[in-house]
Parts: sequence; C-alpha cells; structure tokens
Amino acid sequence: MSSSSGSPARRCRRVLSTALAGAAALAAAVSLPAPTEAHSFLSMPVPMSRMHGCRMGTSTLSGNGPQAGRLGRCPGPCPNSDFRPDTSPGNPAAVYRRGGRYQVRWTRNNHEGGFTRWALVPINQMNNKAAHQKFAFHWSCWNINRFTCNRMDHQRDCQYDRNNKAFKDHIRIPANLPNGDYVLGWSWYGGGRTGGRAHFGDYFDCSYVRVEGGKPLQEKHIPTFAGRGCHATVNRPGVCKSEPCRPLRKVTFKRPAEFDGRTPPPIYASSFGAPSDNFKFDVSAISQSVFTEPKVRVSPKVRVTGLRVANIRNRVARYDITFKRTVLVGSKVGVTLVAQTSGHVKKIEWFVNGLKVFTDRKAPFTIAGDRGWQYYKWEHPLFERRLRVTAKATGYSGFRNWLSREVVFVRAHNDYYLGNWTPKADK
Repeated sequence: MSSSSGSPARRCRRVLSTALAGAAALAAAVSLPAPTEAHSFLSMPVPMSRMHGCRMGTSTLSGNGPQAGRLGRCPGPCPNSDFRPDTSPGNPAAVYRRGGRYQVRWTRNNHEGGFTRWALVPINQMNNKAAHQKFAFHWSCWNINRFTCNRMDHQRDCQYDRNNKAFKDHIRIPANLPNGDYVLGWSWYGGGRTGGRAHFGDYFDCSYVRVEGGKPLQEKHIPTFAGRGCHATVNRPGVCKSEPCRPLRKVTFKRPAEFDGRTPPPIYASSFGAPSDNFKFDVSAISQSVFTEPKVRVSPKVRVTGLRVANIRNRVARYDITFKRTVLVGSKVGVTLVAQTSGHVKKIEWFVNGLKVFTDRKAPFTIAGDRGWQYYKWEHPLFERRLRVTAKATGYSGFRNWLSREVVFVRAHNDYYLGNWTPKADK
C-alpha cells in the first residue's frame, strides 16, 4: 500500500483512486482508434519506443492519438520519442547467447516488399547510422515467413493489418560479440508491391538487448543474406531518406547492395571494444520462445525475485507468472499481482505494456494496492491478449531492479477457478 499521512480511510481512498487512474489509463491506451496508416515497426523483442513507424517525411496519421504529429519526425536509426518506461539497458527486452537462434517479429500493417536489415550496436553508438551499417550482421526479404495472428498475438503483431498478418524470422546471434549491452537495430527499406511503383521511405526500430555467454568469442563474423533476392524499389537505405520518396520507383527483383556481386567485409570482435566483464547479472532464461522474451536483471541490494498471481478472496499467491504459461481466471475470481522481493525495498512501480499503472510503497507490493493484507482487485487484467508486466523495485539506497514477464489471462469455464494452462508452442 502506498504510504501517506492522514487517516486510514483517507489513505484507502487515495490508494483506490491511484489504482483506478492507472487502470483507466491502461484501458484507454489499448482502446485507442487505429491510425489511418501505422506502417511498420518491431514487435518482438519489445522495442524501446511505442512509435508506430520511425521515419522521416509527411505524416499520414490523423486525429489526436499518441502518434499524431510524431510519425515523420524520426530520422533513425533508433526511435527518438515516446520511449517505453519499462525497458532500458538495465532491463533489456531479451538476453542472447552467442551462436543462439532467436525469434523476431515485425508488423506488416498492409504493406509489402523491400529488405529487412539487422544490426547489434553498442549502446553508446545506438544513434549513429554509420554504426548500424558497420555492425549489420544479417539481411532478408521484409515479407518473409508471413503468419496469421491468433487472439493473443493480435494486439502486439497485427493490430493495424486488415488481413491480420505479420512477419517473423529467426536470427542467429554472431559469435564475435563480446558480453555486453546492445541495441538490436531493425530497418525496413525499399518497400512496395511487386510490379508497381512505391514511395516508401526508410523505417527504423530498436530494442535493448544483452549478449551474455554462449559460444566462445570468435574473431570475426561474415554478414549473411537469406535468399537470392527480394522485390524492392531500392537496395540500400539512404536513397529514400524521407516519405514520400520522389521520383516513384518501380518494384523489381534486387539483392542488397552489400551482396550485389560482392561479399560484405567481416565484422571483427575488436570493433566492439573489450568484453564487459564488470557486470553482475542474473540470467533467468537462456532460451527464447515465441511466447515471450527472456530477460536479464541487474542484481543490486534490492531485487524483484518473482511475480505471483493472487486470489484476493483468500490472499493465496500460488501461481508464478512464467514463460509459456496462460492464467485461467473464473468470472467470480478477483485477482491481483504480487511482487516477491528481497532487500530493503522502498517502493515498487508497476508497468503494463509500457504504461505505469501503480506505485506501492509498503509490503505486500501489489499491482492494485492493499490495506494491510487485504488485497484490492486488479480491475483490468485485459483478457486474451499478451500483457508485459514489469515490477521496478527501488531501494532506500537508490538501487533499482527490474523484473518483466509476459502473461495472458483467459476466462475459465469454472467461475471459481484460478490456475495455469500451457498453450501449444508455435514452431
């Protein structure tokens, strides 16, 4: 419960008003009307920003939504506004092992054609376009591995696509990367439908990730391209720096410039500097599933050790929010989330899908507040969609620690049931 002065009744009203305000903000955010044209962005791993298309040029968005006036003012190579408060170098969206193979996803948003480029760039060079070009390790066609979103994935991957489609791929992390913090840079360029002419500019997105362990560090990596070629208007970024790109260019079969009759130069491990051996990290997962991304958490004097689902009626917090797990909730069951912590925690800040929803300043640390050990109901668990829940702990000494989990709540047939169900994995 958030501590404050005044009578218990006044404190109770204040906690309830804060919880309701956070719930209202979350509900409003997920019910905003779709923009007229959202273009494309990275959806997995979690991007650093809520921007729905980082590019330069005339905005096609109308209305007063969160993206209005922003699209078209982002030069790349990473977003420059509307940053998510629940991801950072200290709470990266994914932990990668050298040589590991991991799934990535990006939105289609009614578009076709072009190239996708992937780069792993040190944090201190994340806004340097030349660094993204230098450290680009893999290219593919943009419209590779098209898939149809299910109900759980729709909000994240297919919200703006009329056909409920998106794209996915698996990338292999180069073995020349020293341990450390990076941004995974994603770019789309040359977009357009086969046989036509198109005006699309260059698009960018980034996600905070960490490379830790895996294969022994190797001297170099030779960049790769998947396929013989792609249908695109241009074969390198920078030709269409803004949108609309003039003159209109015809979509033809091309190879990326780096692979067009030549082999790109190797990326040497020495280019990244010395390995980051001065960090103490708790790697809670070393493999990635389609259901969620693994996280790495800095381990200071305070720590969030777990997130639990609790039935407010009996205050039993039995169910860990774990990878590949769906929580079944009966219609008569009121639930909340409880953060398990260690150390002298001053407060826990709660975030859902990048939005701050509550701050609790006294144990037990719950997402909707409490009075003593009487839990208040979390009013907006948002059923049948992926929720990225983050608990941020702050200690009295100023240390901070994060824990992020993805969870999906589904209605149970039994009105009084609360438990787990494991869906089939997406191959």
